[in-house]
Amino acid sequence: MMEPTKRARTTAAMTSPSGDHVTRTTSWSSNMPTACELRSFGLEGKAEALATARHTWFADMTKWREQAFEHIEAHESRGHMQQKQKNFRRQMLHLSK
Repeated sequence: MMEPTKRARTTAAMTSPSGDHVTRTTSWSSNMPTACELRSFGLEGKAEALATARHTWFADMTKWREQAFEHIEAHESRGHMQQKQKNFRRQMLHLSK
C-alpha cells in the first residue's frame, strides 16, 4: 500500500469526521510577520543605511570645507578650490563603493 502524500495527510487532518472542513490556526503563525511586512522592514533598514551614509558623507564634506577654507592662501584661485572639491568628492564616492 502506498503512503499518502503530505498534501493528502494535511487535507485529511483538516477535515472533521462529519466531513466538514476545519480551519486550524496556531498562535505562532499569527505572530509571524507577513512577506509584505518583512519586505517593508528590509526597505526601512536600507533607507536608514542610506540616510546614515548620506549624513556621514555630508559631515565629511563639511569638515573638509571648513579645513580647506581655514587655510586658504592668497594665490589659490576659485578654480583651484573647485578642483580640490571635485577631487575630494571623487575620493569619497570611491571609498563608499
